[in-house]
Amino acid sequence: MSPPFTSTGRFEISRVLSRLFGVLGRNFGRFLLSAAILVGLPMVALGFFQMVQINEGGPSGDPTLSGVSALAVGLVSLVTTTVLQAAIIHGSVEDLNGRPASVVEGLIMASGRALPLIGLSLAVGLVTAFGLLLLIVPGVLVALAFSVAVPALMVERRGVFDAMQRSRDLTRNHRGAVFGLFVLYLVAAMIVQLAGSITAGVAGASGISNFIAINGIVVTPVVQMLSSLLLAVGTASIYYELRFIKEGVGPEALARVFD
Repeated sequence: MSPPFTSTGRFEISRVLSRLFGVLGRNFGRFLLSAAILVGLPMVALGFFQMVQINEGGPSGDPTLSGVSALAVGLVSLVTTTVLQAAIIHGSVEDLNGRPASVVEGLIMASGRALPLIGLSLAVGLVTAFGLLLLIVPGVLVALAFSVAVPALMVERRGVFDAMQRSRDLTRNHRGAVFGLFVLYLVAAMIVQLAGSITAGVAGASGISNFIAINGIVVTPVVQMLSSLLLAVGTASIYYELRFIKEGVGPEALARVFD
């Protein structure tokens, strides 16, 4: 049973950002390698199939085969991205606890909880999408309420709906600050995307086919890798901050969840 919610301080965005960049700085290489394997490679394959479909109408002139292949790669990418997010969140919390961030251990734990993680992603996605249909604002509020559901599921070993409720409890009264952080994330992601698009445009200036190839096979996978890393570590940092200010949980207490 979780300890009662007792606020011990205010949500500090600067403290979250400091932890985020600290974790990235200490683990960037190993996190990036994991992202390259689990996100980069599927995105490269998806970009390849899309390029073939656009340029040739599909392998051997069969657009149906290309579409099915792209769908299969897309589904694989969904699973691997979900596992990567959970593994990096696990590693980030370990790092914040003062322990070495083991990507392998995180991947093993995330793979073992792959079905609940996918179920959680689908549940949150569906509820958020429904909220977005109601004039956008409800969808944003729902997304903020469930923004730390994955860490709750991974770190506290909760079920899907229990993790969603836990996220609602943790983010209550602090969703404005969380919203501010996600705005910063979106700005950063847009800058990375813009830089990638400019790079693809310059490199593919000789023709539209070159632009499509470079954008789909190089730029988009790299942007997705970096965005996934930033989002996962940021989510872990937000979760850590919320538990710290609402429950007074520091590194020693939080570390025990992995013992």
